[in-house]
Amino acid sequence: MLQKIDLKVKIMELKYIQKSRNGLQNNHSYVVKIFPPKNKIYCYTIQFLYDITEQEEMDLVLEYASQISIKHNFQFDKLELEE
Repeated sequence: MLQKIDLKVKIMELKYIQKSRNGLQNNHSYVVKIFPPKNKIYCYTIQFLYDITEQEEMDLVLEYASQISIKHNFQFDKLELEE
């Protein structure tokens, strides 16, 4: 019997810590929506809504293969993602 797991979308603040690329800039903070993996496809979708550093709205969507990939690219409160 399959159990339905309630995976919720997270809205949080992330600080990008890698080289500037893909429309993201090093040391900029962003307000994002993180959509968890679904349908056995282990890929997190991150929608960037707002650049806090530049005070600009954004419309950018990137996909990350795992929480490890997200942790290597961003600084954030680890507990927020795991809730």
